[in-house]
Amino acid sequence: MCAVLNRLLDPMRFATLSLALVAAMSGAQAVASAQQLLPQDAGRQPARAVPDLKRVGVDEHLGAQLPLDLTFTDQTGKTVRLGDYFDGERPVFLTFAYHRCKTLCGMVLGAVEKVAELQPWTMGKEYTSLTISFDPSDTPAMAAETRKKMLAKYGRYEGDGGWNFLTGDEASIEKVTKAVGFRYFYDEVEQQFAHPAVYMLVSPDGKIVRYLYGLELKSNDVRIGLLDASHGKQVSTVDRILLYCYCYNPATHGYALVGWRVMQVGAGLTLLFLGVFFFIMWRGERWRARRARADIEGDPSPSHTHS
Repeated sequence: MCAVLNRLLDPMRFATLSLALVAAMSGAQAVASAQQLLPQDAGRQPARAVPDLKRVGVDEHLGAQLPLDLTFTDQTGKTVRLGDYFDGERPVFLTFAYHRCKTLCGMVLGAVEKVAELQPWTMGKEYTSLTISFDPSDTPAMAAETRKKMLAKYGRYEGDGGWNFLTGDEASIEKVTKAVGFRYFYDEVEQQFAHPAVYMLVSPDGKIVRYLYGLELKSNDVRIGLLDASHGKQVSTVDRILLYCYCYNPATHGYALVGWRVMQVGAGLTLLFLGVFFFIMWRGERWRARRARADIEGDPSPSHTHS
């Protein structure tokens, strides 16, 4: 202890420590003075609260019929009906995104493309994707450019016609967004739309079957949702079993594995396997019995002849 005190009280060490302390205090005062001189909005600021955020959201209209008679313009500039994309055979993966969006819309479209890569079904074959802009100022040229980028990432060119991008006037946009419960508004300060990230799975005849949310879609949720939306059309036996074992959970907006259904399927497969196994065993025993009888009846040995 004495040695430590002697070192601290050493004149040279004491002077050095004092100078360091004075320099630190001076630096702190300089920083404080500089902060006072800076404008109040300098540096990193908290995000601005978006007014009327309650106006953004989704009112789920499950089972509702889309207004298929509405007219829009596709990515080629052609006037089309919304009903042109519902052929009565294939489900539709519906999204809303506008092409001037700087952030969220690109993420929404990216999520669609990424989860499409993981699907056994191909856009344009077993199902179609449809993206509608809710900005009346968007043009077909913008839609075509976005579509080109998304399809290049998707890479399955056999389904080239499977993802279409529509633009429209304010009246058509308002009717279709109201039909699906898609709530949004234009923020004048930010000069962009505030809107949710939502995806709708629609039946081949234009009825809303499922809503999915978020920027990272689960591949299984989309697969089961498309199966659900297809109403049994183009569904293989394996897919039917998969659809049977999963149930949509409204709380999580996803599909959950149902234990008792899995047990039922497992029990059914077990009974089927046992039935096939015993049938093969029974057929084998009959064949062996017939073979043994034929051998006995055709054996010329003395043990099998009458005296």
